Amino acid sequence: MLQVKTESFVLDKFPGYNDEGKITLFTKKFGILNVVASGLYRPGARLMAWTEPASLVTADLTLPEEALPSGRLLTLSPQKIFLTIRKSYVSASWYYFYLFMLANFLPHGIKSVFIYNLWEELLDSPTFENSRNRTLGFIYFATKLLKNQGFYPSFKFCIHCNKSWEAGETAYCYLPEQGLICRDCLRKNLSRLRYDNYSYSLDFLNLLPLKNKINLPEGVLRVRPAEREILEVAEKSPHLSDFFANIFSRSSINDSSLKKVRNFLLIFLAPLL
Repeated sequence: MLQVKTESFVLDKFPGYNDEGKITLFTKKFGILNVVASGLYRPGARLMAWTEPASLVTADLTLPEEALPSGRLLTLSPQKIFLTIRKSYVSASWYYFYLFMLANFLPHGIKSVFIYNLWEELLDSPTFENSRNRTLGFIYFATKLLKNQGFYPSFKFCIHCNKSWEAGETAYCYLPEQGLICRDCLRKNLSRLRYDNYSYSLDFLNLLPLKNKINLPEGVLRVRPAEREILEVAEKSPHLSDFFANIFSRSSINDSSLKKVRNFLLIFLAPLL
């Protein structure tokens, strides 16, 4: 058995036998873990209040070496509670959607300091306070997560002819190809694209309260210059605060462009989840 102390984010918790419960922790040392906590659901227990998602805590754990993704909580002390996530149904829904992405891209027990730091940066920002911040935060997080995991394509050129985009040129995305296509290549391949069989599920969007506001594609999406610019800024920005500053300084980028990029990334995620 390993006995460790580690900084952790409480992602979620579930009731267990009697007053026991299970807590899902995102730890800096061991990635995502499920740990059993005695007395978690005992009436009046401080542990219950300290383990509300999303909280930052210091946790003492015992972990079996042969089954690292699980363990037992010994003691826990709170560091910070991110109250903005609990203020509204929309904020909470987005929070649980992020957890859904983490669970798909970061299996239990797999360490990823980059994603841990990215998650900490997201929670420490004003991302969940209003709709525009939530949109910006999601674009930044999804871009960085996909790039880190090797799923993020280059949006700087046509994936068929390798042509770079001209100023003001609209690109097109055919989802099964995971990249952008120029108008000429789209025309040449239009008959094939129309009749190709492809399938992906958008059921994961049901986790979000905005599912009815997302225009689902028939296979081909337009990606205009302002929208590509948002993706490029997100990819290049070393910090979320830099991304916010760069986007807000661009008068040509409006809420409509942000929403289109958010929806594009949500749909782009579908085949991967």
